[in-house]
Amino acid sequence: MIVLALPVFLAAGWSIEGWGLAAALWAAVQVFGLVATRLAPRDASLQAVGLAGFVRMFRLLAIVVVLAVLAATNRDLVLPVIAVFGLAYTCELGLSLLFYFGGEQL
Repeated sequence: MIVLALPVFLAAGWSIEGWGLAAALWAAVQVFGLVATRLAPRDASLQAVGLAGFVRMFRLLAIVVVLAVLAATNRDLVLPVIAVFGLAYTCELGLSLLFYFGGEQL
């Protein structure tokens, strides 16, 4: 979705900085997700699982902080960043739910 949003940005005349910031924010969230997945394998200790949960919550807090700073410094970039990031997050959530529940027989 991040790549598909680039032509929309160019056609709408929005700043390419907003798209770049949304792509960087999305990549950072994915990296934090991979780190959290590596921290807590299936047979991990309670401490590892707790740390993985903290990393997952921290990535959401980091998104909020970045968007708050962006809103305070450059209001023109906030809407495009939220739109691209929200669309990518929604698509990832939908696909993960589809793959998770799609394989089960009811």
